[in-house]
Amino acid sequence: MLPRAALLLCTTHASSWFTTKKQQPKQRTKPNILVLLADDHSAEALGYRGKARLSPLIKQLNVTPHLDRLSKEGITTDNAYTINALCTPSRASLLTGFYPNKHGATHLKPVSKGNASGVHDYIETYPEVLQRHGYATALYGKYHLMSRPRGFDTYEVLLHQGSYEDPLLLNHTLSAKRWKARMKLWTRKRSDNGGARAAGHTSDVISAKAAEAVASLAKPWLIEAHFKEPHEPFHYPPRYEALTGAPVFDASRGVWTLRGFDVAEPPTLMQRPTRCRGIDVFANRSLANATRRRTYAQLVADYLRTLKALDDGVGRVLRRVDDEKTLVLYTSDHGYFLGEHGCYDKRLMLDEAIRVPWIIRYPAVLKPRHTNFLARSVDVAPTLLDFAGLLGKRSLDGVSLRAALADKKATTGTTLYYRYYDEAMKARATPPAPPSHVGIRTTRWKLILFDGLRCSPGFRRSGAAAQIFALYDLERDPREATDVYASTSTKVVSKLKRELRAAMALYGGESHVKAGAHLPPDCLTLDFGTPDFVDCLRTTPCETPVMIAADSAKARRERIAAARQKSLARVKN
Repeated sequence: MLPRAALLLCTTHASSWFTTKKQQPKQRTKPNILVLLADDHSAEALGYRGKARLSPLIKQLNVTPHLDRLSKEGITTDNAYTINALCTPSRASLLTGFYPNKHGATHLKPVSKGNASGVHDYIETYPEVLQRHGYATALYGKYHLMSRPRGFDTYEVLLHQGSYEDPLLLNHTLSAKRWKARMKLWTRKRSDNGGARAAGHTSDVISAKAAEAVASLAKPWLIEAHFKEPHEPFHYPPRYEALTGAPVFDASRGVWTLRGFDVAEPPTLMQRPTRCRGIDVFANRSLANATRRRTYAQLVADYLRTLKALDDGVGRVLRRVDDEKTLVLYTSDHGYFLGEHGCYDKRLMLDEAIRVPWIIRYPAVLKPRHTNFLARSVDVAPTLLDFAGLLGKRSLDGVSLRAALADKKATTGTTLYYRYYDEAMKARATPPAPPSHVGIRTTRWKLILFDGLRCSPGFRRSGAAAQIFALYDLERDPREATDVYASTSTKVVSKLKRELRAAMALYGGESHVKAGAHLPPDCLTLDFGTPDFVDCLRTTPCETPVMIAADSAKARRERIAAARQKSLARVKN
């Protein structure tokens, strides 16, 4: 019999996480859908979010007027998170509604034969569903998957990370063979073969193409503008240089300022980064406190200038969308560390890296308001399909948020399940990137299991659970400054471990992961709260994991055909 936590999670999942007495009104027409996706947009850098640390500075400098206006016209939530804080896995989850272990894009780059850092051919994306049901579809910008974009009549996408200036764009006329050849080049592009250069800054190029599509595509349409901003290295057009000016130190008060306005520092800025990429990298050396503060101020200045370029791009597209029957969604693939915990980058399951902006505007159906319901990256696909009347009985990891958006009394779940795989596919106890880890976030607690550390020399010697588990009390310590795993009662910790185990069972956990997983199959049968589990992790041989076993061509074709047939049979309109 499943533990009580598992039954609760399963019951919650089956009921779509919502309880409401009101019947959903029938829609007469399918909405146009505009998806605006940022890259590395920290929720701490939102002007409209009062709790955001940099909100006052952003308002004072007028960095995001278009996003601030969109937030007033739509519905926002402070409780939006990615389920994997890395570009490729997160973007694939947005498109499919599945966790990485199911859709296949577990990593940023290919790490083994059979793993292409792209969505499995047999997994259907929501653009494919919309396209099949009469939507005109277009995608512009940073796609960042190894697999070709599916479900788009037209697309012009950056090659992997892309460049900020005069970006190379790959389009829908590229054959499968040439697409595959281009993917092998990764970020070190040797030629422009298979693509075309677009003159200008990336945000200007992407927003102009999306705005043109709004005016020209037949309705109903799906248009996706995936911006590169504000991803480092924070390049921006020269016209934004004066937005912040150079950081100035106010010696009388001991604070750094931008154009006379204080740069609020995170309380955890001086922490020594142990499981994340340290902010010190921007100065190429270990920093004294004073130098770190100066580096942080410059980081914020460059980030806000890049964010301004993004906001202007958003505004350029929104000016073309003036009707009530267009659904607009703005979010980011994940958050970003801006000096918190002494870090930059993302990946690690701390709130600054996993919390994302989330705004949805649909005047014909939704009334503007601010909420705190849970929204996850895997919920985007089912939510958009539901508003288009095409969700049907699809079984996804995500759930539709339509009920919670339309009815204030509707409720959502309160537990977030998170899974990150170290892209190097091996245990690393120190920066530049965190080890693989899995965790849950409840309204009060966050429990993280760093399974990627099981092969580290220290854990292999001692087997101390405190080395691979971390626990944060979000009620008493919302900034997650202190790990309280060792000082929290066994009863609380054991309950959270049961919930984590139940969540792994609910979302497939490692069941879709083949040989050599970071969490060995034998260990998964043990209670996470027992010494036997820790001993199993410590003593199991350390092998380089292979996340997705390579199939023969025939087996792959048969698997794709069977899955496609099952998908089509499940939902027929």
